[in-house]
Amino acid sequence: MAALKVARALPVLEANPPQPQVYIIGHPGGLDLSYSFDDNEIIDHEGPAAGKPVIPGVSRVHYRAETEGGSSGSPVFNSSWDVIALHHKGGKLGMPRLNGVSGTYGANEGIWIQSIIAKSKI
Repeated sequence: MAALKVARALPVLEANPPQPQVYIIGHPGGLDLSYSFDDNEIIDHEGPAAGKPVIPGVSRVHYRAETEGGSSGSPVFNSSWDVIALHHKGGKLGMPRLNGVSGTYGANEGIWIQSIIAKSKI
């Protein structure tokens, strides 16, 4: 079995929608395999070059995708099926916006895979 391919960079966000797509596959709560394929797109991220991470060395990715509770740790894929993040949490309301933007929105949050790789080498 081949290992999952890891993306070296986060997708570039455009000034106008649509934004790059994301896909999540996992076993929420250890149950049956679950897929999130519809109406999924990146909302924002703290990755280079314009990102402003709150936690040094840890870039978060916000995206819209239907997930079930217990999905944390599921891989978040880009449209080329490269892993860009690990799903961390989500909420329909109240997720603080990224990069110093005030307000909240409904979003899921993943940790950029390259942040995790870099931290594991320390």
